[in-house]
Amino acid sequence: ALMHHLLERPGTRGGFMHLPLLPSQVRTESPQPSLSLQDMVRGVRTALEAALAHAHDRPITGGAEH
Repeated sequence: ALMHHLLERPGTRGGFMHLPLLPSQVRTESPQPSLSLQDMVRGVRTALEAALAHAHDRPITGGAEH
C-alpha cells in the first residue's frame, strides 16, 4: 500500500525493509533466520544514511539485485 501511495506522489521517496525475527523469537523446533537487535539497528541506520546520501533511487523492483 505504501509503494502504491508513493506512486501517486512523484518525487516522494519511500520503501519497505523486511527485518528477520529476533533470536529470542525463534522456536527451536522450527529454526528460522534471526538477527540481533543491535545488528538490525545498525542495518536500518546504514540504509537510512544511504538513502539520505543519494538523491535518486535505482529503479530496481521485486527484490532484484544488480
